[in-house]
Amino acid sequence: MKSIIIDTFCFLFKTFVEKNLILAETYQYCNGNKHVYWIAVVYIYKGLLLAFGTFLAWETRHVTVPELNDSKYIGACIYNVVVVCFFGVPLGHVLPNEQTTLMYTLQSSLIIFCTTLCQCILFLSKVNIIFVKGSSPAKGLHNNYL
Repeated sequence: MKSIIIDTFCFLFKTFVEKNLILAETYQYCNGNKHVYWIAVVYIYKGLLLAFGTFLAWETRHVTVPELNDSKYIGACIYNVVVVCFFGVPLGHVLPNEQTTLMYTLQSSLIIFCTTLCQCILFLSKVNIIFVKGSSPAKGLHNNYL
């Protein structure tokens, strides 16, 4: 039985010399000859998921219970994700691999901002209904957990 081991990790080395100290930075990243195709497949898959979410929000916009009609909020969340991806994805590809701290900070801040904003858009209206109006967001449904 034969096995093939392919190492696709690339290493970048930088050395800095200061007085009696030599600093060596090593950056390890994954790269291959089919990397562009893999990224294209992932982006197409994620784009189809966004389109399907938009379709579901559009089809459920006429729900008869107004407290459960979240299609406007889901549409705002999809818009939020598209805008963040519009700025984040090109920046992630333009920045060189040596700037790992900047890349990590950019990606993590965009993810935290986007998810927090989506959660606030979806759930603050329901919290407002519960605390301000004093009623349950889903009339007729009994929830023992609240």
